[in-house]
Amino acid sequence: MSLLLFRTNHPIYLILLPIFAMIFWGPAFFMTPEEMSPLTDGMIHMGFENRTAGLICGWLVSILSAMLLNQVVNEREFFRPGSYLPGLMFVLLMVTTTNALIFSSLHIAHLFTILALRRCMSIYGKQKYQQEAFDAGFFIGIAALFNYYHVLLIVALLLCLLLIVRINLRVVLVSVYGVVTPWLFILTLFYVIGYQPFTGELNLNLKPHIPTFTFDRKGWWFIAIFGLVVLSSLFHYLYSFQRSTLKMKAEKRVVMIFLIIQTLSLAFSGLYSNGLFLLPFIAVPLSIFLSFYFFNSYIKWVADLTFLAWLGIVGYNFYAFIFLAN
Repeated sequence: MSLLLFRTNHPIYLILLPIFAMIFWGPAFFMTPEEMSPLTDGMIHMGFENRTAGLICGWLVSILSAMLLNQVVNEREFFRPGSYLPGLMFVLLMVTTTNALIFSSLHIAHLFTILALRRCMSIYGKQKYQQEAFDAGFFIGIAALFNYYHVLLIVALLLCLLLIVRINLRVVLVSVYGVVTPWLFILTLFYVIGYQPFTGELNLNLKPHIPTFTFDRKGWWFIAIFGLVVLSSLFHYLYSFQRSTLKMKAEKRVVMIFLIIQTLSLAFSGLYSNGLFLLPFIAVPLSIFLSFYFFNSYIKWVADLTFLAWLGIVGYNFYAFIFLAN
């Protein structure tokens, strides 16, 4: 039996998805504690000093994000009659690094990225879309409070407005106002309570730098399989795009815009680590994108084997790390 039974939207997967996630989260409770490098750099830092509490909350918030992402995708009818594949892909992308298992500000940023993505999808067909533009900017602004590089998603929002509806200066100002609003509120609150969010000189280094990718032999196996999945997903994404209605084409453009901008924004994030470490940062749009191959593949058993190979490499790297750490 293949895990790609997640192609369906049967309610049983509300139970199976958390169980699948626990296959990876469970062993982490017994790992030797290690110094965890921060996954985000934002004005608001969230986490737990207690590692067990951080793992539990990380699991819960990741499942919540996966379910929310599924809801957004299924209400847009990307996969008929619905699928839990986006949630499955999201969980699998999050566990490519053990650092992402422990709750951090990145998990909160993902929640608001999903909400921003949803509001951008709602723009098409509206005569007045200032509210959607403000809401999307507002959610991007909140996400940026937890992870500075998320502020670059404002570019994704502006591109969505440009390519989907007729953009004008007023809507651009409304979007920017939405991004700035949560920052003004938090800074005012910090000023009132006497909290200093910036302990030193504020230095936002936006000098682009291409992230480095260093892999051992096992890592290159992952890249080969993952590259195959990405290319296959791109083919099926473009094929389904051509067969979609105008409304669905606009919504699929939003996903692609978010994926491109979030991937490019990694060059400004200061994250120049192993390539596997970077995948959780783009998990929201990437999980939707990858689902197109596994859902729409013409030869299901080939897609099943490809997925199981990818799952096997992720699992091997994950458990090998645990055994080496102990």
